[in-house]
Amino acid sequence: MTLAQAVGESLRRHPDKVVSRDADNDFTGGQLLAACRAAAGRLAGATAGPRVGILLPNCAAYPAALVGALWAGKTAVPLNPMLKPAELDFLVQDAGIDTIVVAEATATLVAGLAVQAVPMADLLGFTGPAPSAPVEADPDGTAVMLYTSGTSGKPKGVPLTHTNLLSNSRALIDRAGLSSDEVFLGVLPMFHAFGLTGSLVLPLLLGAEVSYQPRFHPDRSAAVIKERAVSVFIAVPSMFGLLARSRGHDEGLRGVRLPVSGGEALPPAYRDGYRQRFGRDLLEGYGLTETSPTLALNLPDANRPGTVGRPLPGVQVRLAGEDNEIQVRGPGVMKGYYNRPQENAHAFTADGWFRTGDMGRLDADGYLSITGRIKELIIRGGEKIMPREVEEVLGQYPGVLEAAVIGEPDGDRGEAVVAFVLPGDSPPAPEALRDFCRERLAEFKVPRRFTIARDLPRGPTGKLLKRALRDWKPV
Repeated sequence: MTLAQAVGESLRRHPDKVVSRDADNDFTGGQLLAACRAAAGRLAGATAGPRVGILLPNCAAYPAALVGALWAGKTAVPLNPMLKPAELDFLVQDAGIDTIVVAEATATLVAGLAVQAVPMADLLGFTGPAPSAPVEADPDGTAVMLYTSGTSGKPKGVPLTHTNLLSNSRALIDRAGLSSDEVFLGVLPMFHAFGLTGSLVLPLLLGAEVSYQPRFHPDRSAAVIKERAVSVFIAVPSMFGLLARSRGHDEGLRGVRLPVSGGEALPPAYRDGYRQRFGRDLLEGYGLTETSPTLALNLPDANRPGTVGRPLPGVQVRLAGEDNEIQVRGPGVMKGYYNRPQENAHAFTADGWFRTGDMGRLDADGYLSITGRIKELIIRGGEKIMPREVEEVLGQYPGVLEAAVIGEPDGDRGEAVVAFVLPGDSPPAPEALRDFCRERLAEFKVPRRFTIARDLPRGPTGKLLKRALRDWKPV
């Protein structure tokens, strides 16, 4: 079965229920199904190319654009509306896109590119011939191609098949016991796997309601959570940290049954602050774009803070090499990067396991912990230092909300440890932080330099961008 077929069946089961809404519009299952068919008709006539770009903010119509592309037999390529035209042009060329679905606010971004822009309103208003059923497609063919930001070089295309996305969503539904009665808040962008699967594919398969927001704002998001009685909220850690310091709306946030944190490590201060404020444990999970994305997840009745939970059904995990690299295989793992044969040769082991590049450990009960990133290892005087270990110690200091640790060149010693600290109301003194670390860490792990900052460099989802810290000048 393809993703378009599965979504079509789900929407037919919920013809009168609102399944997609934003501040201005809403779609019942029947209306969204009609919109998907109309979008498919418009896109089928717009291009004979195999891929269609989608350059939209989060909105109630987004599912119609994405599923409509699949319905027409195309691969959907969600694009980041915060990119500059030159950055978009690289993706257009790399993916071979000649048509992009745009909103009024994003049309200017592609005005100078060699593509045709099709307004979302044209898809919804299309009255020409439209396929009554999805175009036949191979379930193991590419449904969606996402681009990773990458730690260096140009972004890489990650082709995810219908099977990849369906298997991951169904495993999550099974593990978390989700139903069509859930209400999701969609604030993570669709050009990231975490947002695409968790806020679009999964709820569409359930026939559940999603309230989409074009961007995250703690007070506005908290108000929607209360108004719509949101039960599932997936976000990155910084969003939960902001919610814990937001004004009011406690009642609504206490009602969120599944507040799921992913995308990066969950700082203890955010976890503890959320629990103290709303009486709910944040549920940390783990995944990558290349794995559709979720590999492991904590749940309310099986939550082990400090870990990312147990692997989902169908996901196999092993720890390999002296660094205990997490290697995985399963139905959600991509087949390989788009047109990157050399990188694919490194991404997979000889026996077919995907190399995540993360280091970890598994406890006796099968809970997975992430201990660091292999590329982020700091080597000082021959000693290996895991930044996450130092970050966790700094996170225990009163008033530290978040810490980021990197290495910087240090002559014959290799690298020196440096720390960037995001404080609460009372910024700590660097010397106090140094003493605190010395009491808990070997001397070679203690940061040589501390930078106290009002914020840290982040990507479009709020995820910390460690690679930007080396050249970053704090405000």
